[in-house]
Amino acid sequence: MSPSISLIHQPDYDDRAVYRAMRRAVDLLGGIDHFVRPGERILLKPNLLSPAPPEKAITTHPAVVKAAIELVREAGGYPLIGDSPGMASLAKAAERAGIQGVAARAGVGLIDFDQPREVKVLPDSRFKRIEVAQAALEADGIINLPKLKTHSQMTLTLSVKNMFGCIPGKRKAQWHLQAGVDRELFSQMLVELFLVMRPRLNILDGILGMEGDGPGNGGSPRWIRLLAASEDGVGLDRAVAELLGIPLPSFPILQAAQRRGLLPQDFGQFQIVGESLEDLRPSAFLPPRSLDLGWGIPPLLHRALRGALTARPRIDAAQCALCYTCSQACPSQAIREDKGKLVIEERRCIRCFCCQELCPEGAVKTKEGWATGWLGIKR
Repeated sequence: MSPSISLIHQPDYDDRAVYRAMRRAVDLLGGIDHFVRPGERILLKPNLLSPAPPEKAITTHPAVVKAAIELVREAGGYPLIGDSPGMASLAKAAERAGIQGVAARAGVGLIDFDQPREVKVLPDSRFKRIEVAQAALEADGIINLPKLKTHSQMTLTLSVKNMFGCIPGKRKAQWHLQAGVDRELFSQMLVELFLVMRPRLNILDGILGMEGDGPGNGGSPRWIRLLAASEDGVGLDRAVAELLGIPLPSFPILQAAQRRGLLPQDFGQFQIVGESLEDLRPSAFLPPRSLDLGWGIPPLLHRALRGALTARPRIDAAQCALCYTCSQACPSQAIREDKGKLVIEERRCIRCFCCQELCPEGAVKTKEGWATGWLGIKR
């Protein structure tokens, strides 16, 4: 039997209600004392992708971080907060997200992930050298606090993807370049990184989630009213995919996890506690337009049409403010200015969607592959 996954209905971000929901979720897994011992320094790893207010659903909500701080302290631990935003400093992202205020009032330090250190990978890892933030390695344990969001490259960004924030700054771009347009390869790296960091507990903020072309301003906030927790981050991600109606073949991270034997074929093997999936299931959740729509196509044809089935980013000139955030973040330097407009060179684009992820104006849209229409595939 896989470790338990607790699902709790939580309708809003009232501080005390979120604390009670989180306490119940963790109690169903054995209690916070099962994950934190007295005197330990526990890193809380929220999603602080970019400077955005809580109502945008881009970052982990401050009420969730506050509740996690309280639980760690109840167990006698010393909480810290750390992340490596895609753009801007940790201080700026945390201030805009409301997390800096929570940290200051609680007397909790914000830890910059600016110093890399090489970690020992598992013997059967595809990637033999991974550098992560030294501060994350120095903590006694990690509690992962992901946000429920869609992701134009990875379909969803949940527990496993959130640990990519443990890689400092520009080294994230290097990983995108190394994987190129191969989502399977990038997903494999994310799973191997997750296994190296191995958070003790994963608590998902899915109260106000994101649908559409996330995980940045291109997506749309959507009330899911879910707080979920599990020791098994891969299992938690699988449960959320099931909840949202995302087919397993369209979620490359879970496919990579399954290839490593981390995910049973039968979802019925998971032990769901708290509320049921059916009681929490939202109606007509909107995936990203870049969702892999070819999962039902025979493998040989799918491989031949991979490029034509894969969506690409494009810049809406009417919304673009020429802030150059996208071009500065682009790992392959595929964005240039042409006649007063920013354009994406398709031959250089590796379809990592970092431009869409970080655009503060939501001006980077998704252009579906030409074979999608030719094959009559619908989202």
